[in-house]
Amino acid sequence: MPGSKDAQSQQSSTQRPEVEEPSQRELLWREYALHCDLYKFHLESTIKLLVLMFAVTGAMLGYYINLQPTNDLRKFLLVPACAMNLIVGFGFLMAARGVPARKREVISIAKKTWLSESTESYASAALPLL
Repeated sequence: MPGSKDAQSQQSSTQRPEVEEPSQRELLWREYALHCDLYKFHLESTIKLLVLMFAVTGAMLGYYINLQPTNDLRKFLLVPACAMNLIVGFGFLMAARGVPARKREVISIAKKTWLSESTESYASAALPLL
């Protein structure tokens, strides 16, 4: 008798509820939604980074303007602000290299899912903003 309980528990553990496989169209919609969410995240991150960068640069420039012209420290205050702006600019240029591939993929998804022409024009207009 104890062996039959083990057999039943093994049998019940191997039985899984049937999971319906998503259709190709559903997978494309999910991929399109992921692209949209990724775009929103990148846009939000870009705005936050630019606000931070402008706040730091503005504070440094405000302090630079208020220093006396005879102070030797005044020359070196602009170096960190310029370096920060150059690094962020270089990062944006590197990130912009990925935009054409993502744009082609979103347009391809739109064509495969028979979306209207307006969606394709939206994708063409919105993705270069990354």
